[in-house]
Amino acid sequence: MILGSGPVARNLAGSLITEGIPVVMACRDPEAAAMGASFQESHKSDPEVISDATVQSCTGVAGDFSVELASGNLKIERHVRAVILSEESVRESNASRYSLPLFPRIIPLSRLRTAFESPDTQGEIISSVKTCLFLNGLIGESHPEILREVMHFALLLQREYQIRSHVFVNNLKVAGDGLEALYRETRIAGVIYTKVTESSVIMEKTDEGRIRLTYFDEPIRLTLTLLTDLIIIDEKAIPSGFLMASAQKMGLETGLSGFAQKENVHRLPVATNRKGILVVGDSRGGFSKKERDADTASAMLALTSPRVDLIPLNEKARIHEGRCIRCLTCFRACPYHAILLNPRPVVALQACEGCGICMAECPRDAINLGVSSKETIPGYLNEPSLSILAFCCTRSAIPALELASLMGYPVSKTVSAIRVPCAGKITPEEILMAFKGGADGVMVITCHQGNCHSEKGNRLAKDRVGYLKHFLKESGIGEGRLIYCTLASNMGSEAWGLVRSFESVLSTLGRTPLNRERPVI
Repeated sequence: MILGSGPVARNLAGSLITEGIPVVMACRDPEAAAMGASFQESHKSDPEVISDATVQSCTGVAGDFSVELASGNLKIERHVRAVILSEESVRESNASRYSLPLFPRIIPLSRLRTAFESPDTQGEIISSVKTCLFLNGLIGESHPEILREVMHFALLLQREYQIRSHVFVNNLKVAGDGLEALYRETRIAGVIYTKVTESSVIMEKTDEGRIRLTYFDEPIRLTLTLLTDLIIIDEKAIPSGFLMASAQKMGLETGLSGFAQKENVHRLPVATNRKGILVVGDSRGGFSKKERDADTASAMLALTSPRVDLIPLNEKARIHEGRCIRCLTCFRACPYHAILLNPRPVVALQACEGCGICMAECPRDAINLGVSSKETIPGYLNEPSLSILAFCCTRSAIPALELASLMGYPVSKTVSAIRVPCAGKITPEEILMAFKGGADGVMVITCHQGNCHSEKGNRLAKDRVGYLKHFLKESGIGEGRLIYCTLASNMGSEAWGLVRSFESVLSTLGRTPLNRERPVI
């Protein structure tokens, strides 16, 4: 199922049909039903198109999703292998943020773009215009694709229509693909760029109907005046209401700007927190043609390649029916929506990533996930020379410690590492068991914020450590014996530095009150 009807959605649908994969297109456009005819001509087949559709629910797992849609007064249910969000973004003018006066010659960037797409309205915009001004990024950072449009139209007006074009910017960033070359081309053509801040610009209408701007030019430190006939305001791309509602109904984690993909390196390029649900193009905030084409290719690869589950079955969660009291804590805690109600909670093994968050959160100890850390801790603590126990995420801390060894840093004999699939699996009970068993210090080493595969595992671990530090302080063991820190897998030298620093702290603190009778080796 593809949610959307824009160019990216249609291209993706065409590619899937060519591969012999049936497609259902759910579109918010009430008139989208006629879209299937174009596919019939070009692909000898056509998708099922459901127009005026909104997502009501999406249950199940990859390979067997049940999606309920509402179309008018109808309720429609479809069973599909995968779901792809490919909804177009919408543009929002920054006029309200600039607090501009209501002059007839102030228009948003999309109004100019529409005018050039329709020759009938083009003359209404640029007739009698001798000088124009583009406002870009005076409040907040401008998106590279918005800047590309600004420079494109500034160049077009300057070169083809001999309209003197000015661009007011705060910070001009041309790191986007091809932006620096386009910037140089505009400068050669005569486009003038001025660095200003929004608060330094004063506008007023002249008797001749033009707009007078008084502004402070920061590089030359002078107050200047500019007369212009037209002001074009930049915009920002925001997710549509359809996209945000669909993401919420499907339980997808959204980014800070509301698009249907969290700012998480493990989600790139088109994945979400739910296996089998993908986001492409505007739906995840990829606005350039290059990004959209890459997303389409990535989605096709994900949908047509055999799925390989990297998590062994014995490392996936299982719920003990006799202990489960159906409190639904696991259902709420799972970041992958791998807990289904059937009618009691069960783990969908296809969706489980083996993070262990459900196991740590379960109040009845009813979830099993391979070998528990509680079973392995006594084995580590039997070593008389052990003084530090480190709970290490297998995706970050373990590779970092291994890299430190490969880089030639001396391996500490005072530290033993317990591998955990995600820091969210570490429980307060396990940490206290480490101290009870003889550890002088405990390290909890997780991914950086935003890099956790489970998204919230590192935050859960940090909260638990914060709670336990207060307990250790009150109990007399000492809060300095427990630390929370983050590493990336390529931070070998930093990993070694963290261990050495903690060893130094513990050498000052000495043995724990629980461990003072034990000889130091």
